[in-house]
Amino acid sequence: MLRRILLLAIFSSFVYASTLLSATPPMMNFQGILTNPMGNPLVSTSRTVHFTIYDAAAGGSIQWAETLTVNTDASGRFNVTLGQVHPLTDAVFSGTDRYLSLAVASDPELTPRTQIVSVGYTNRVSTVDGATGGTIGTSSTPGIVDLTNGGGGNGLNLIGDAFGQGGHVYSRDPGNFKQAALEPYAPSGGSVFVQTPVSLSYVWMNSNVGGTGQAELSGFGSGSVFSLRPGLSGNSAVSLTTNAISAPEILDEPGVAGNSFDGFAPGGAIAPMLSRTITCPAAGYVLAVASCEWDGFHTAGTLDFNTAGLSSSSSTIPGDQELTVYIHPGLPSGEYLEQLASVEIFPVPAGAFTVYYNCYNSSGTTGAFWDINLELLYVPTTYGTVSALAGSAGIPDGSGTPNQFNKQLVAAAQPDLESEKIQSMADNQARIEKELADMKAQLEELKKQLGQQGGPQLPNQENR
Repeated sequence: MLRRILLLAIFSSFVYASTLLSATPPMMNFQGILTNPMGNPLVSTSRTVHFTIYDAAAGGSIQWAETLTVNTDASGRFNVTLGQVHPLTDAVFSGTDRYLSLAVASDPELTPRTQIVSVGYTNRVSTVDGATGGTIGTSSTPGIVDLTNGGGGNGLNLIGDAFGQGGHVYSRDPGNFKQAALEPYAPSGGSVFVQTPVSLSYVWMNSNVGGTGQAELSGFGSGSVFSLRPGLSGNSAVSLTTNAISAPEILDEPGVAGNSFDGFAPGGAIAPMLSRTITCPAAGYVLAVASCEWDGFHTAGTLDFNTAGLSSSSSTIPGDQELTVYIHPGLPSGEYLEQLASVEIFPVPAGAFTVYYNCYNSSGTTGAFWDINLELLYVPTTYGTVSALAGSAGIPDGSGTPNQFNKQLVAAAQPDLESEKIQSMADNQARIEKELADMKAQLEELKKQLGQQGGPQLPNQENR
């Protein structure tokens, strides 16, 4: 006896994505009412129903078929899940027109067939949230999705497991050349790589170069290469192009300055025979080294006394810097030559700092200072106590022996060497931490710039 099925609704849409989300069930719900020829519901009964999907409203080809037993309730309604026996794979819905047909037991197929249509907002999914001009498809290799313009290039490859090395993402240009790559995991280390096909310039970041456990950031452009390898030490840790860092960028690294002059006759007042200014990028210390030669004609019976020394003032010479050319009155007349060398450490603030090489004559022949040289070295850190040199010099009065006119050194207290060592280590550690913080900030800025330019990507055997 012919049975009728009153179709109420197909109220669960079919979603299937074998590549992107394999856990999605390849089934859909179906609901209807089973009646007899007079239209009365068949209540609380079971019937065999044949379900078939065609690609046309009449005739056409069968795309899928399944036979299930349905159970009606007190109103004749039944609910059934299609795809229990034969899964509703994406191939079933590869075309745009699909029609569902039903037949009860041995009865003929009911007409008309019911067209299967989209459910609500699934239409938005078909355009990838409004994006146009591209296609989404899967490669013949399992686990690959290609987002392309329909051709061989200008696309994005999403690879679930590339060469057994984990998920990869590749961006390609019109010539199908890899411009960018993201390889989160590989035996040689997760990496990000961005390359310009025309010039072959690139930026590469790798977390485990060659399986060594060492990270690397490197780049190439215009024939020059740079690399940063924080896991190494010494010169191997950083490789930069020639003249990559200029003096202003170095900031608190050592720097030198110098000056020279030939021929200066001292007077009775302290005055500079030579000076030099050095611009210090930060607070630190200036090591000053000066030398000269005194040349004068001595007259027997006369005391010749000429003094030179380093100072931060043009009109004074500290007591620890008074180096004197002393010629005793008892020495015979004639030309005398004497060499002087001075060394001093000056604590300095950031900015310009001037060191003076001063001199004066306090007795006898003035003569002249020749071959005058002044060299300055700026350093940011001290490894020990910096204090004024001990000692002071008095002006000889001409009495006694020459040895009695030598400087009388004043004993200075011995510095606490252990305290100096601790302070030196602390200063050095603070400097290193500052440099590391600056490098980290620069690296974060580089990552940010790479992200704004399309994201970092990694090299692979095909491109490197």
